[in-house]
Amino acid sequence: MQTHPGSTVKPPAYINRTQDVAISLTRVAGRHTFKGGFYNNHSFKAQNVGAGGIANLSFQGYVDFANNANNALDTGYGYANAVLGVYNQYLQASKFVEGSMLYNNTEGYVQDHWKVNSLLTLDYGIRLTHQQPQYDQFPADVELLPRTVEPCQRSVPVCSRLYRGIFMLGK
Repeated sequence: MQTHPGSTVKPPAYINRTQDVAISLTRVAGRHTFKGGFYNNHSFKAQNVGAGGIANLSFQGYVDFANNANNALDTGYGYANAVLGVYNQYLQASKFVEGSMLYNNTEGYVQDHWKVNSLLTLDYGIRLTHQQPQYDQFPADVELLPRTVEPCQRSVPVCSRLYRGIFMLGK
């Protein structure tokens, strides 16, 4: 998306910064070789937040021309549906929403290489990993939480409301 001077439209942000730290230590003591290490990856990713399950949904929108047996006008061929204007769904963002996605991956290990005698060597250790799912530090993304919807309202939408730039169905 290009902008001209004086435009109030912000161009989309495509930032993906990572910070990595890796430390390893080794110590030899007699018949033992001890090793230990630590690794951390912190990632920041600025990205547009989509709507309706479509990642990075733009202002230009998204049109679904896929086959639909429930549509009497469906041709059974996606390209023909597009030419005839037969579509299943149209989604369009109502405002620019930028997510501030964070991710952390932390790992550590300790191990020992022990030469017991000329015929026996033992290698043992442990590795621990914590991989956190990516999340938005300023929750601008939207999720449907089924437990928060009234059971009688699940199949029939009552009305729509604007929630953080995206139309949501519900009360």
